[in-house]
Amino acid sequence: MADTPRVLLVENDQFLGAESRSALEAAGFVVDLAETGREALVLARAARPTVAVVEIWLPDLDGIAIAGALRAAHGDHLPVVVLSASLRDMARAERQGTFTCLPKAFDVTTLVAAVRQAVPTSVG
Repeated sequence: MADTPRVLLVENDQFLGAESRSALEAAGFVVDLAETGREALVLARAARPTVAVVEIWLPDLDGIAIAGALRAAHGDHLPVVVLSASLRDMARAERQGTFTCLPKAFDVTTLVAAVRQAVPTSVG
């Protein structure tokens, strides 16, 4: 039996974080929610995520730097979905090797679809 995919969701907007978490959990994912970059790094060490969803503009650390740190710690096989309202930041994230980028504001069904697509075929 395959493990349930675990998503590390890094979003500093409490409403959007709660809405995204709820949609991902309803889709069958286990979700760890962090509101800061530092919190995300601690959570990622404690519970190894299958996929990371990272907001670029965080209050303490740059989301692209967080994505890079997560991939360095967990391997290049960790897919990272980046959330941003800035096309420039999304292009920068894509150059850094993120799995995909979603523009804010997005529909949670789009987020769920992107995470499903990012889950490695050996999981879930």
